[in-house]
Amino acid sequence: MVQPLIEYNQKNFGNDHIQFLQNNIITDDLPEGDLCLIRQVFQHLSNDSILKVLPKLARYKYVIISDAQPHADKDQINHDIPNFSGTRAVVHGTGLWLEKSPFNLPATVLHSYPLKTEYDEHLRLLLYRPGAAAH
Repeated sequence: MVQPLIEYNQKNFGNDHIQFLQNNIITDDLPEGDLCLIRQVFQHLSNDSILKVLPKLARYKYVIISDAQPHADKDQINHDIPNFSGTRAVVHGTGLWLEKSPFNLPATVLHSYPLKTEYDEHLRLLLYRPGAAAH
């Protein structure tokens, strides 16, 4: 299901400087680049797996992360879930705030907006600048 999308994007949008790949974010090395887009991935991962991925992001100038969040009580944040057991918001009723413990990622919320789904969710977009965080 993912491979045809990778092939389509590479054919239509790829070039010498833009490449579309399918990797395991937890176990594989991430490719070189200036920008890393992580679209609705972390909401499916355990806290331990996310903590394994975050150091890998240091190689990028910019990282944009998006994930769906519940509108529910913000005390229900960052509760651990098993990998690939559904989304945190829908299945587990917990949100993912990477800027809070145990992740403490120095990220900026770029935007948050409601999703038009049957679930009471919104999508958050975060900007993480690893090089800027070190200063």
